[in-house]
Amino acid sequence: MQAVVPYQGFVLSKEFDGLKLGKKEVIMDLVAGDLSAEIDAISPHYFSLTLVPGLTDIRQFLWRGYAPKVHYTYVIDLTRPVEAIWGDFHYKLRNKIRKAEKAGMDLVRSTDISTLYASIAERFSQPEMNIPMISRRYVEDLFRAYPDHLAAYYLYDREGALTGAVATQEYKRFLLWMGTPRIESAHAGNEHLQWLLVQRAKAEGHSYLENIGANTPDLNFFKSRFCSGLGMYMEVFRKDMVGTLAEWAYSTVINKPWLKRRVVSYID
Repeated sequence: MQAVVPYQGFVLSKEFDGLKLGKKEVIMDLVAGDLSAEIDAISPHYFSLTLVPGLTDIRQFLWRGYAPKVHYTYVIDLTRPVEAIWGDFHYKLRNKIRKAEKAGMDLVRSTDISTLYASIAERFSQPEMNIPMISRRYVEDLFRAYPDHLAAYYLYDREGALTGAVATQEYKRFLLWMGTPRIESAHAGNEHLQWLLVQRAKAEGHSYLENIGANTPDLNFFKSRFCSGLGMYMEVFRKDMVGTLAEWAYSTVINKPWLKRRVVSYID
């Protein structure tokens, strides 16, 4: 099972970006060396480290035998005027949002993940979603551990029917983290929900909003209509023969849609 957390890795001080290149290289050598020593002592069969966007110099890890992967994320620069952000949206998307605004909807921020998790469980069992099921207990643990930085947002129409839901991570960046499938409604609930969260993130002073999903082809058509730019982030990993076998078993057996559908009701 994966952690379903966008980025996992070391945290560099805020002064790091202002350092000269030579000093940065020295620090990265220390980080990679100390981290590799700890990993070697544990000796896992499979180890993966996903770095935050912007930290793309992974040479020290490559020299120590790690393999690289490049990933992408949709990014909205919230330092720009809201009119400019709105103007980047696809014109058909703007029309849908305008219609949803006229319908009148209520946005609710909550720590209750019951409704959200039910929708996510259904979505993660779909054939095109090459991601594992995660337990409800695990998600609840995350929300308890970070009550100020994780939230579930629900969008309701005037009759009180749910039209959209998403989980967010809100720290220095505002991340649209785990979303639900499209909910059947007369209005574009998911589209309107994301526009409301863009405005909310900007009003709260976040510099960037990430619309996670740029590495999933089936989501690209929907998500790219909101964003004007792509961010890049790196993953480094190592695996032995056992790790390679486990990865194969996961991708070819455990993650099969029919199996995920069969066990989805048992993952609490």
